[in-house]
Amino acid sequence: MSTRKATSRIILHRRDHERLTQLTTRWLSIRPELADALLLKLGRAKLADQSDCTVQIGSTLVYDSEGGPRRKVTLVYPEQADISIGAVSVLTPVGAALLGLTTGDRVEVQGNDGRMRWLAVVEVARREGAVDLEAP
Repeated sequence: MSTRKATSRIILHRRDHERLTQLTTRWLSIRPELADALLLKLGRAKLADQSDCTVQIGSTLVYDSEGGPRRKVTLVYPEQADISIGAVSVLTPVGAALLGLTTGDRVEVQGNDGRMRWLAVVEVARREGAVDLEAP
C-alpha cells in the first residue's frame, strides 16, 4: 500500500470544529500538550458544511500502526469512547492524530506510553450525507 505523509491542511465539518475548539480549550489544563497540538490542527482546518471522506467525528476507519495490528475504529467525542467496541476519543493521541486525515495519509503520533510510531489510514468509511470536496 502506498502512503503519503499527512498534509498540513485538513477538512473538518463546521459543527465538529466549533465543538472541538470548545472542548479542547477546556482540556488545556488537563493535557496541555495534546490540547495545544489539537488546537493548532483546528486552526489550520478548512471548514465545510459537509465533509468528504476525511476522518471526522463519527467516521469509521481502518488504519495500520507501526509495530501493531491493523485496527478498525470509530472516532468519537470523549463521552462516547469505549475502546472495547473500537470507539476512540478524539482527545487521545491516536484520535487527535487521525482527525482530518484521508485514505493514504500517514502521521507520526506519540502514544500514551511516550513512544513515537507511524499510523497509516487504509480506509475511511463515508459518513451518511457526505459529499466529495476538493482540498486546495
